[in-house]
Amino acid sequence: MLIVDDNVFNLTSLSMMLELKFKVKSMTAPNGEIAFNKVKEKNKQILLILMDIEMPVMNGFQSSRAIISYCEENSLRLPYIVALTANEQNKSIKDKCQEAGMQDILAKPIRSNEITALLHKLKMIN
Repeated sequence: MLIVDDNVFNLTSLSMMLELKFKVKSMTAPNGEIAFNKVKEKNKQILLILMDIEMPVMNGFQSSRAIISYCEENSLRLPYIVALTANEQNKSIKDKCQEAGMQDILAKPIRSNEITALLHKLKMIN
């Protein structure tokens, strides 16, 4: 799993929650460009990306498009990309997430029960 967010607190808290509660290993990236480079290096290991949409350097929309394009061009399995945003009820944000190829969206702050449901849905936990 890859957690992408420019907020260190969000990266740390999500990473710790996944590790301690769910025993799921994760990597982190502080922006979309670093996330894209990590996918290029480790694509077969990344099943899920939790992607903040508003970040410097390369935002979540740009990064998701780049990741999907790279995976398709190289016949690699696409990771499941979940947008993280405080504006998940905003229709234009939902549309932009969908247009960028993100499969799901979660509201910030992320709650443990939402992560549990997501991991169950993706069969990453029992």
